[in-house]
Amino acid sequence: MAGRVLEIDVLKIFAFYLLFIFHSSLAQFYEGPMVYVEIYLLTCFFFAAGFLFVRSAERSSAKQFLKSKFFRLYLPFLAALVFFFAFFSSDPMLLVYYATGLSIFNSFWSGSHLWFIPVLLAYFILFLAIHKSNLSERHRLGVCIAMYSFFMLLCISGSPAGLDWRFMVFFWVFFAGTVISEKNRLDWLARKMDNKAVLAASILLFMLSLFDYTPLQEIPSSSAYLVLAEIGYRLCFALSSCFISIWLIRRHSTFFTRFSRFISYTSYASFFGYMLQPVITIVVMDTILLTGASWFLVSSLPVHMGLVIPATFAITVVVSFWLQKSYDGIVDRIRKTDTKTV
Repeated sequence: MAGRVLEIDVLKIFAFYLLFIFHSSLAQFYEGPMVYVEIYLLTCFFFAAGFLFVRSAERSSAKQFLKSKFFRLYLPFLAALVFFFAFFSSDPMLLVYYATGLSIFNSFWSGSHLWFIPVLLAYFILFLAIHKSNLSERHRLGVCIAMYSFFMLLCISGSPAGLDWRFMVFFWVFFAGTVISEKNRLDWLARKMDNKAVLAASILLFMLSLFDYTPLQEIPSSSAYLVLAEIGYRLCFALSSCFISIWLIRRHSTFFTRFSRFISYTSYASFFGYMLQPVITIVVMDTILLTGASWFLVSSLPVHMGLVIPATFAITVVVSFWLQKSYDGIVDRIRKTDTKTV
């Protein structure tokens, strides 16, 4: 598949694979490490999304971009919503909250695994307005800081319009992806990370961010200092781990290039995979349990990491690739018909 970026594809696969680990039964036995697994996989996902956003926005008008995201992102999301809430939820209002994007606010937050799509759509709309404004990079940064400050005030004031902490942390991760994408700064980032002082500072920042973790849900929203500190810790972990990962991928690009076809195909299938993962995991786990395997065996680390998760991942990649390819074919035919009609 032409036009793909190795580092971004590998980050998407990291996020995709770690999703299976985070949503596995291991999460209840390794709660501490899973906190960082969650932040890292979401960092990979949102950084890649920000990077690819710029490429998409630059080659299309705002109307074309939004139309494309409606067909390729929102409609599959809506179909997944209807399916999951029909089978796994008894509250129809949750479907409304997610479909309308209200789920990004703390007042309407719930624990569905699809929470990241409304957040991503919100980022697309906000950053599209900034990107199409023709402001300089410095002014864009100023607008983002002003916008983020406003969002933060809503959070610490306890307003019903306060945004979830995930939105607040990954806002800057998405922004970092857009900055690196513009003027193709991946090479620049790799050169900076080759500097021993920069690399050492990144590793130090990464290590320091591991020493403090307090669930934000346990911090009173009125405690502005603690809220800012905890979001800061997560952001330090997110950006340092992301930049170190990109540097390592670039350093070992020869190894990853050997699997370029697998990487590009898996990356292409990852969006549908994110949505399908819980269903396929449940099916695989139920199948294993029905064969007589004990819960202890299923929940053991070696068996899970060496058999259950790789098998579930492989099945999901195959199914997701087929679905993504089929859906893209349908969308392309619809859009060609619309073009001919016009």
